[in-house]
Amino acid sequence: MRSKREKKSITKSIKLSPLQVQQIEEKAKEKNLTFSSYMVDCAVHGNNSITPQMAVRMQELVNMVLEIADSIDGTEYIRKEELRQ
Repeated sequence: MRSKREKKSITKSIKLSPLQVQQIEEKAKEKNLTFSSYMVDCAVHGNNSITPQMAVRMQELVNMVLEIADSIDGTEYIRKEELRQ
């Protein structure tokens, strides 16, 4: 459960041109985010292209790679420690 500070309870409105709305919606769709989530991520995270959702997905990929590394016979390919680094 989110703390009181993390709960989204405030609504702000901004004025945008139709072209701006279209551009933002397209960018949000590319990142599989809603309009609102995309706007918040850009504002809070500086549009650094790594959103919290992307960080979670990257961690999942790293975990999968580590599982694969654990199943590989280290003498056949690469030492597991090298792959982990």
